[in-house]
Amino acid sequence: LALDTECRITMVNRQACQLLGYTEQELLGQSWLQLCLPEDARREVSSFFRQAMDGAGRMPEYHENPVLTRSGEQRVVAWRNTVLREEDQVVGTLSSGEDITERQRAEIALAQSEERYRQLVELSPDAIGIHCQGKLVFTNLAGVRLLGAEHAKQVIGMSVIDIVHPDYRQLVS
Repeated sequence: LALDTECRITMVNRQACQLLGYTEQELLGQSWLQLCLPEDARREVSSFFRQAMDGAGRMPEYHENPVLTRSGEQRVVAWRNTVLREEDQVVGTLSSGEDITERQRAEIALAQSEERYRQLVELSPDAIGIHCQGKLVFTNLAGVRLLGAEHAKQVIGMSVIDIVHPDYRQLVS
């Protein structure tokens, strides 16, 4: 996607057209801010763009923001940006974007799943412990209580052998 100094679309590839749901002819000459950005993203993107056009010639090399498709759907795009110059004059920007909407949704779903799992383990009435190389690295509150401690930090690092009943240590080692 290339924009001129007025933030009008001067070049767009087939992939961008497919993502946005427009033809190249429908996009060329249109205001990127007005046509393809949701209202809540316009101020931030406009600010970046104005700074780049007003002589500083800088804009974030990487930026994520929502775009608005023809159907009204919002997609999140990760942009790589550069300022275009002819001699010493800023003439626009060139950006390459990747639709990261599904990845972002998956990351949110994963975080929610991890939080549910963490709560399940933490609040379980059963003692749950994790060890690594024979040392306790995690235990939930029920495990802390079972080991007669007040806080997990009092038992983290203990040898698993030390918390196994003597009659069963041979099975563990």
